[in-house]
Order: sequence, then structure tokens, then C-alpha cells
Amino acid sequence: WGFGFESAKLYKETYFSITTETLFYEAGDYISEKTFKPFQHLHPFVLIGRPGVLKYLQSLGFKTFADYWDESYDDIEDNSLRMQKVLGVIKTLINKTNEEDFYDNWNLKLKSVNGKIESYQNNNFEINEKEIAKHPFEQEVLQREFYDDGSVGDW
Repeated sequence: WGFGFESAKLYKETYFSITTETLFYEAGDYISEKTFKPFQHLHPFVLIGRPGVLKYLQSLGFKTFADYWDESYDDIEDNSLRMQKVLGVIKTLINKTNEEDFYDNWNLKLKSVNGKIESYQNNNFEINEKEIAKHPFEQEVLQREFYDDGSVGDW
């Protein structure tokens, strides 16, 4: 179920993605393929992850969607409050689908959003190489735990 196995149909039939990153409670700057799937499908997304993950993406040269909805949840350190704020953003977006002029307004916004995302696909943006160098790739260390009932947990 890795990258490339998702269906383009789901992206075409929805207005935005809810993307859950690998890290939410744990410390780290790790961004997985989950964040880049919506980019590949020209699909706006609300990102559920560590505080500062949107700012980290921006520091690498990516543009996110603060022009279209409230991304202030990215600044919230408290996990419960951050999740509540994200859920509020998602509810707001879902409720907008009930507004009479939603479809026309969303299509105009989506053209602008897609212009941003298409620029990534066409390599028409600059990656901040200095920022990337601050976060070198490190292989994850498998942490294996053996439980009394005979089961094994990998972290």
C-alpha cells in the first residue's frame, strides 16, 4: 500500500485531503510520502502532524494553503489543542460544501492552488538547499520490543 497504489479517482472526487503524517506525538522533522501524495495529484490538503511541519515544508520551498484556510494549528505545541484546531479547520471546510456558492468559489481557488502544485510537478520552484542540509537523512533505527505474551512490537 505504498506510494503509487492510491487511486487518482479519490482525489478527483474530493475537494481536499486530510493527510496524517507519521509523527504527531513524537519529536522530529520527518516528512513521509503521505505528505507528497496530494502534491502529486494536484490536491489541496490539511496536514495532521507535529507542530511546525507546515513551516518546515515552507522552509524547504513548498507553499501550503494558508491563503485558503487557517493553518495556525501548525503553531500549537499542545497535541490535544493542535488536534482540536485541525478538526475545526476540517469541519469548516466540510461545512462550506453546503454553501450555495461553494462550488464556483472552490473551483476558482482550486485553479490557484493547482497552479502552485503544478509548479512543483514542473520543477518551477526553488528548493532551499541550505535548509535541507540542516536535516540530513538518517536511517531509522528499528526498535524491537518483546512482550510477555510472545508478541513483538516494532517502533
